[in-house]
Amino acid sequence: MTGDWLKLMWDLMFHGPVGNNPIADFLSLLALIPFLVVLALWLGEMVVELVLWPFVVAGRAVQLLWAG
Repeated sequence: MTGDWLKLMWDLMFHGPVGNNPIADFLSLLALIPFLVVLALWLGEMVVELVLWPFVVAGRAVQLLWAG
C-alpha cells in the first residue's frame, strides 16, 4: 500500500499543472514534503527488516537450542 501511495504522490507532484500558475507550483512543492517523509520511513523500515531480521531468527534458534 505504501508503494502505491508513493507512486500516486510522485504522479501528483511532477505531472500536475505547472508553468505560470504559482499556486499549482506551490502545492506540488508542498506535496513533496509528505512524500519525502513517507519515503524515508519506508526505506528505514526496509533496512531495519533486512538488517535486523536475521539476528532475530538467529536469536530464536539459539533460544530453542538452549531450551532443549
